Parts: sequence; structure tokens; C-alpha cells
Amino acid sequence: MSAVNITNSTCPPASEDSDAEKAVKTLAYALVILMAFLGNVLVIGVIYKNKKMRTITNFQIVNMSLADILITVAAMPATVFQIYQGSRWPFGLIPCKLVVFLQGISVSCSVFTMACIAIDRFCAILYPYKKYIDQRRCNIMIGLCWLLAVLLQSPTLYAMKIAVVANQTTCIEGWEPLFDNESSPKVYTVILFVSMYMLPLLVIAILYAAISHFLWRHKTPGSSLVKARKDRSKAAKVIKMLIIIVVVFAVCWLPSFVAQFLQFFARPRCGVPPSLFFMGFFLSHANSAFNPAIYWIFNDNFRAGFKQLLRTWFCPWWPAPRFNDSSAESQGLQSTVQKA
Repeated sequence: MSAVNITNSTCPPASEDSDAEKAVKTLAYALVILMAFLGNVLVIGVIYKNKKMRTITNFQIVNMSLADILITVAAMPATVFQIYQGSRWPFGLIPCKLVVFLQGISVSCSVFTMACIAIDRFCAILYPYKKYIDQRRCNIMIGLCWLLAVLLQSPTLYAMKIAVVANQTTCIEGWEPLFDNESSPKVYTVILFVSMYMLPLLVIAILYAAISHFLWRHKTPGSSLVKARKDRSKAAKVIKMLIIIVVVFAVCWLPSFVAQFLQFFARPRCGVPPSLFFMGFFLSHANSAFNPAIYWIFNDNFRAGFKQLLRTWFCPWWPAPRFNDSSAESQGLQSTVQKA
């Protein structure tokens, strides 16, 4: 999904933004690009440099960070270009197809990996003594995420085409001659919504709800009241983080899908405000920057690792941060449950 693939040749061109609006949008995207790229590089660097951080869950987080970096590199610059050039596309047919295809792959893989992380945490917390997901299964899950993403987004390699609209070369979505231009975009939009939003969000919500319920209701036999309250406080912190992950994902992606549905199903088709399209794509792109921030806020070891790398890169005179004994969030959760 990209601003490129919602160009509609039957609609008149939208009114051009003022210079001030373009500047604000460019500044917002520059901040998101910087945060997304630097934040996800830091995530990968922290896990690479610290052996005790190399857990199954963190390998999946690395995969999601790689997908988020791909979004940052493949999609966001094209959106910034369109802020100034509108629907004009001077780069030719292959880039037209690849920009949308690569962004779609990265988004799909990121979402699928979030679901895999939820599955991994579910197994690790509810069944701490059984290693359902080892390194081999983790690698298979990561490979399947990319394979499913490629299969899901492969229709865009056919649909994205170069056309001349109002004496301007544009990159548009056209399904003829093999398919119908009226119904095919609608069907594909529904498929993307179900596979990239509704089902992953449903799976993530169910698994995290089960985890939260387990941690909230699980009590330590024979433990003191003080320890029980401490364990409950830890569970509340975990619940808060899991809820925020789900809510941030849902909020960031919902406007983009709403804009897509309005584009293809609303009447008149050209009545969708351009600001809704921009806000939808901006929020969905910003999700790639929010994920590292969530790790920073809720995971002590990621926060220490970020500080360590930033100190090494920019401020070597800073005192080195200390890591906690637990190697990662998933291990910390496992140890809490095992003590119970």
C-alpha cells in the first residue's frame, strides 16, 4: 500500500498544497524517517552486540526491524517526492512496480512478524517448561513471513502500470486486460484488509488477552502478600506494554485502510479528502518509528543497549549503562511464571 497505488485516472487532480503545508509534511516525514531508520538500526545493533539478548523473540524483533527499515527506504522517500510532484512519476515502469511491491512486502512481513512474536510470547509464558519454538522453528517462521508477504503482494507487480493522465506520466493501478478495473481493486483491497489488518490484529489481540489473563489471575502458591503484590505489579506492567503494542498497531493502520475503502467503495469516488490519504499513509509509516520507542520505554535491556550504542557512536565519554540480569523481556516473563 502506497500513495502511488491510489492514483485514480478518473478523478480530477487534487488542489496543490501551499509551500507551508509542504514544508510541514516534509519535516514530519524527515523526523519519522530519522527515527525509524536510527531506531531500528539500534534495535538490530543491540541484539547483535549483546549475546544474552539473542533470544527467539528478539530474533523475530530483528526481522520486524529489517522490515521496518525496508519500509523506511522503499516507501517513505517516494511519499515525500509526491508531496512536491503530486501524481507525476518520472522514474519509469520498473521503479513504479518495485516501490509498491517492496513496501507491500515490508508492511506484510512486519505485521506477520508481530503475530509470530505474539505466538512466541504466548507459548513462552503459558508453557514455560516446554520449548515449542526453538531456533529452527523461529527461522522457519521468519521465512514463512517473507514468503507469505511476497505471495500476498505479487499482484501489484502486474497491476502497477505507467499511464499518461492529463498530459502527465503517472504510476497507477490498472488490472486490465486480465481483470476488471472496477471490481478487481475492490476485491484486492478487501483481501489486503483481511490479511494485513483484521486477521493479524485478531490473532494478536486474542493471544495477548490470554497472556494478560494468565498473568493477572496466576498466583504464587504460599507467597507473602508483599510478594504477591510485587508479582501483580510486574504483571500489570507487562499487560500495559502488550495493550500499547496492539493499540498502536491498530491506530496507525486503521486510517490507511479507511482511506482505501472510501476510495473504492464510497460515492462519489473522488470525494475522499487528500488529507485523509496523507494522514493514513503517514501514520502507517510512523508505526515503524513507534516500535523502537516502545522497546525503549518498556524494556530495560533495550534501553541500556540503546544508550550503550549511542554512547559508543556519539559520546564515548559517557559512563557505560548496565544491563539487567534477565536477557530479554521474554526471558524475564518466563522466569516470573516459572517461580509461580
